Amino acid sequence: MISNPNPASTGRLLSRPYLMPVILFLLMLAVSWRRWTSPIADSGREMDLPLRLLNGEWLYRDVHYLYPPFAPYFNSLLYRIFGAHLDVLLIAGIVCAVVISWLIYRIARRSLPSFDASTATSAVIVLCIFKPSGNLISPYAFAALYGMLFAIATLFFTLRYTETARRLELVIAGVLIGLAGISKQEFGLAAALTVTGAVIYLYRRDWRSIVRDLITAAVPAMIVGLPVYGLAFYFIGWETLIRDCHLLYTHLPASLVYYNAQRTGMDNADFSLLQMLGGASVGAVTLSAVVLIGDRTRKMLKPAGLTLAIASATAALIAVIAGRQWDGSPLRALPLLLAAIIFIEWRRAAILVEERRSTAALFILAIYSLAILARVSLRVPSGGAFGGYFLPTSLILFFYLFLRLLPDRLLLWTGDEGSADRVRRVARGLLITTMIVMAIVFCVRFRRNFNYPIDAMRGRMLAPAVTGPAIDEAIVLSSRIRIYRIR
Repeated sequence: MISNPNPASTGRLLSRPYLMPVILFLLMLAVSWRRWTSPIADSGREMDLPLRLLNGEWLYRDVHYLYPPFAPYFNSLLYRIFGAHLDVLLIAGIVCAVVISWLIYRIARRSLPSFDASTATSAVIVLCIFKPSGNLISPYAFAALYGMLFAIATLFFTLRYTETARRLELVIAGVLIGLAGISKQEFGLAAALTVTGAVIYLYRRDWRSIVRDLITAAVPAMIVGLPVYGLAFYFIGWETLIRDCHLLYTHLPASLVYYNAQRTGMDNADFSLLQMLGGASVGAVTLSAVVLIGDRTRKMLKPAGLTLAIASATAALIAVIAGRQWDGSPLRALPLLLAAIIFIEWRRAAILVEERRSTAALFILAIYSLAILARVSLRVPSGGAFGGYFLPTSLILFFYLFLRLLPDRLLLWTGDEGSADRVRRVARGLLITTMIVMAIVFCVRFRRNFNYPIDAMRGRMLAPAVTGPAIDEAIVLSSRIRIYRIR
């Protein structure tokens, strides 16, 4: 049972819950204004590369680049139209962030009521879009931002297809798969797996329907993607793209192999699995505590209390073993949650044959979330430079676990609707409080850490106080050299 907020008693915000993420987005945008860019190597590449292409250089041939060509050439087009300026890229980032937030809300509404969907969207805004260590306004790679946007849009249209059965939605999803594939490879793969998983979920062993729908999505994806890759290979050549730029993740140097192993957690798989178990333990502690607070019947006192004790001891032990290398985040256990949802929903779909289209959302959402986490499967980050691209849809399912699944299970176990509603309210309060605290902390970090003004020919930013003076000095020195050469 879902308890929707009562507009008469909770005021304008609850009667219009979509205002919550809108207000939060605008507030954090204002607080963090011009504090999004940390001028490291990646940020410099994102600002400079489109300008070099605009001036006639060729991607891959003249400029080494690891990703597909959409982002740099699209940003070069923006430079051509609006001028080569940092604000052009920042506005592109803001527009993408707004569209992603809207898509996340629309996707969340498939499994959550409007208020809880707004809360989940607000969590995505805080944890993914505006986290100071890795925001999406000025991303480490626009290839990842555009790829993420196209992949989430693919998920959205795939969900629409399961609801409407209109093949136009599949065609649009196919176009978006192609765009994701020419933006960043793993996002194109995740988008393709999402459509494939959805079609197989709907039709099971009806291979004719499966092949028909997959072709419907694959043809527009290939129409978009194959010419782009074909032209790149024709003009640049296999040797440069495959061996030098590693476009298909081949011939990787030892440094990239080591880096990717760290990102996936495969550099120390046993230790990564231990941290995943620790994340699951923290999640179990939180869930059992919510049950103990909310259960008025006290029927769950013994099992929830035992779970709390065992999970707490396990988390404490792993914290001692892991030390500072584990942040205690329950998000590390997301692959386990997603795999469980996929397994349960697949089994349930075998029974509810006539209701598959109306119950497909959770399965499809979990498929996309697990596919996009593949690169960080054993070491899921809590945010940072990369987490914001992988976590948004998983956060929706995290909220679903606390606000839908847990209260529904408690109602089944106790038969008391009052306890189920109370558990939902306790969980909602915990999640909202956590989100508000993190938003405040991030706002403070933005204002405290990014406060050194840098004014340059093509833009203005507030840089980190640690690196700002050195960057400013380098800009002044380069200006003097330029003037000397002119003279």
